[in-house]
Amino acid sequence: MQIGKQKRNLFSRFLQSSFGFILLSLEGAHGGHHDLEHMLHEIEEKRKQKKKIIRGASWSHNVAYMEAAKEVGLVNDDGEPEYDKLNDSDFSRKFAEALTKKYVEIAKKRFGAKPKTKLDEQLLMKAYTGMNDAEISGRLAKHGAEYTHELHTSYAAKFKESLENELDSAIYAGITHEHIPGIVKKVGLEKHVDAAKMHREDAIAFLEQYFRNKGPLGEGVIPEHMPYKKKSHAVSGHGGGHG
Repeated sequence: MQIGKQKRNLFSRFLQSSFGFILLSLEGAHGGHHDLEHMLHEIEEKRKQKKKIIRGASWSHNVAYMEAAKEVGLVNDDGEPEYDKLNDSDFSRKFAEALTKKYVEIAKKRFGAKPKTKLDEQLLMKAYTGMNDAEISGRLAKHGAEYTHELHTSYAAKFKESLENELDSAIYAGITHEHIPGIVKKVGLEKHVDAAKMHREDAIAFLEQYFRNKGPLGEGVIPEHMPYKKKSHAVSGHGGGHG
């Protein structure tokens, strides 16, 4: 019994770390290298993977809802939703089951995973979508006919935000305080900020702006009140950070 519990915990930890991190961490993000240029190249690649993961997860919510809706007859022959059907408890239960099934299928394909038990499936589904069958059933029971595709999408959007934050943490995990001077120089702010007064989070924020801007930043991106900002004299710059 104890061994089985340990396996479940390991599986859970694997999913929670790999939900989005499977392409980021398990491939050895940053590879143990301390060379900044090499690390920045890897970060740039991981950011591209992040974009694919986010888009894939968002699309999965849409696909799962629409396919489940068609399967149980929530959509009529004219292609129009009949949300009033969700006020019926039996129909609502069938829709919840169909939606759960679709999510598990998508998550299994996404991860190449082969869960052996219902618990494994639920962990996999939760890791990839932020939902499990109990949450879906609860939301349908709560909202009934108001659980539209739009409402379903709004729940997914909240999960997307937390997913992005977790992925960002994984992407920049290799950045340490010792990298700050190099980052400041890389993003083009060495004349405008004092690296010794910066925190790791400050450097990461500028680095993220650098990638979005696809090039060096200017003085305009630096908040006026920050203690690490150097006093301007003859030098001036123009803010980047669009994107």
